[in-house]
Amino acid sequence: MRNDPILSDESFLRIVTSTLIDFVRTQGLDGLSDTTDIEIPAASLDANGHPRFTMKLPASLIVNDLGAAHVFYDDIAGRGFEFPLRRFLDLHLHSDDVFVDIGAHWGVHSLTAATCRPRQVSVLAIEAHPANVAILRNWVERNQLEPDIEVISKAIGDQEGTARMWVSGSSMGHSLRAGGREAGSTAIDVDVTTADRLLEDRPHLRWRRFILKIDVEGCELEVLDGARRLFSTEHVAAVIWEKAAFHERTVQDRRDDAVFDFLNSHGFEHFYMEDENLGGRLIPVERKDVLGNIYSLAPNFDRQERYG
Repeated sequence: MRNDPILSDESFLRIVTSTLIDFVRTQGLDGLSDTTDIEIPAASLDANGHPRFTMKLPASLIVNDLGAAHVFYDDIAGRGFEFPLRRFLDLHLHSDDVFVDIGAHWGVHSLTAATCRPRQVSVLAIEAHPANVAILRNWVERNQLEPDIEVISKAIGDQEGTARMWVSGSSMGHSLRAGGREAGSTAIDVDVTTADRLLEDRPHLRWRRFILKIDVEGCELEVLDGARRLFSTEHVAAVIWEKAAFHERTVQDRRDDAVFDFLNSHGFEHFYMEDENLGGRLIPVERKDVLGNIYSLAPNFDRQERYG
């Protein structure tokens, strides 16, 4: 699904550092230090060709954290971080839709959704890690999107309570999954709720059309188990979820099958992007070994011929 050469993390960070130095120079900033804050214009543009939102990160984070490096580099030197998914949202979010961003990280997709149809789309940006939530709130506030994006500082699962989250060495990749210790050597306790409970507490969102993005590092099945009432309403138009090797092979296969079975029971069809960086056609999922973002679409979903 990827056509670009795979670089080592070190090689990529060197490229990012060089790009950052050039960017700072073109912006007329007085040099670059670890404390320099970098304002990143989104690659997503409005009708006048202007960035729809901006993102602010410290230079020290951009050159050391792979998540920050990708957000910066992809929006400055490419078509945008996770461009195909952002393009999908731009083309398919309708007026009065609800975008539920489960595992929002810093909110790139939430900001994309809120600005594709300004003041017409409601967004729930759900993120469990406190440091990520702080940046997410800052980005929402600096872009004056508080009326459109509600930030929820929780994890989403199949029941309410607290859970142990294993924290990776990056801002991304944190996980609640059993055996998630391999993601990092530290752990924090986080509050957990269900998608159904969140929506029960927000009756103003009831009966509207939903698009869900689920990026929870191997706990997709638990998220769906906690959203059974939502799916029973038949108001979910699309679910974009990450299929990857988070668990031991037989466990992963069993969980993937359960996710597909759940969505199949509601009539969803499953696709992946021809190219995860550039977009292209949505190709039907016919093999178990397909990895990456899966686009599960409700019956009669009016998908585009190409995304790019």
